[in-house]
Amino acid sequence: MGVAFALPEPADPAERGANNPYDQVHLGVGAASLGSVCVGVYGLWHSQAFGEDFARINCDLGLVASNDGIHFREPGATPVSLPEVGGELRVNADGVAGLAVDLLDDRLQPIPGFAGGTVTGPDGLDCPVRWQGYALTERGGQRVRVQVRL
Repeated sequence: MGVAFALPEPADPAERGANNPYDQVHLGVGAASLGSVCVGVYGLWHSQAFGEDFARINCDLGLVASNDGIHFREPGATPVSLPEVGGELRVNADGVAGLAVDLLDDRLQPIPGFAGGTVTGPDGLDCPVRWQGYALTERGGQRVRVQVRL
């Protein structure tokens, strides 16, 4: 099993620290336990030193999951095999109107026709994902990665 989640750090320790401009990941997630999985949010802070450039700092948020509470990974980093016949992708979420779902190839690039899938139905459990003009069955038997965008 490969590493699915790694922290970016400059190779030279002298280039690290709050006063140096580089991307930093902060894992103060307070992960919530949902039975067999812990889920949390992390922040990837972009490339501004603290001090006078502090107002220009921005952050991308990401989702992490763990089955043991120690080793975290980003969901979707592991490929899944689609069923040979049939099959449907469903999402359990509130606020589904704002979600977009992409299927990615092994290079983490969107598969043509399977970017920007919409989650249909009311919020809650088993909300189906649909792609305009394409069906998941067209990818039967293939390995894909699933990316959910907020």
